[in-house]
Amino acid sequence: MPLTLLITDAGATALVNAANTGTAPVTIAQLGLSDTAITPTAATTSLADEFKRLSALSGEVVADDTIHLIGRDTGTDAYSARSLALYLADGTLFALYGQADAFAQKAAQANLLIAIDIKFADITAAD
Repeated sequence: MPLTLLITDAGATALVNAANTGTAPVTIAQLGLSDTAITPTAATTSLADEFKRLSALSGEVVADDTIHLIGRDTGTDAYSARSLALYLADGTLFALYGQADAFAQKAAQANLLIAIDIKFADITAAD
C-alpha cells in the first residue's frame, strides 16, 4: 500500500548544499515508530509519542526516483504502529507519515521487518 510521507522543513533544508547550488548528501539512518495517529506538518520536529527507534539496516537506490530502506526489530516488545518518522544520520527529522489504523503490529515473540520504498516526486533519489 502506498504511503505518502511528508518531508519536513528541516529535512528539506538538509537536502540543500552549503553553497545553495544543489543538493547535499544525506543518509536516512533511523526509523521512529509511534502508536499515535499523527497528521504530519512540515514544521514538525519530532514524532509525537515515539516509542521505538530502529536503525535502518540497509538502503539503496532502486530506481531514479526511489530509495529502498529496511528496518528490523528483533526485541521482545509488543506494539502497534500508526505513525512513522525517518531520521537522518545527524538526528534531523527528515519525513513523517501517520494514519488512523495500525500499519504494523508486533507480538513479543515475533520479529518486525519494515521495508519502505521511498519514491520522490520532485527530486532524483541518487542526489
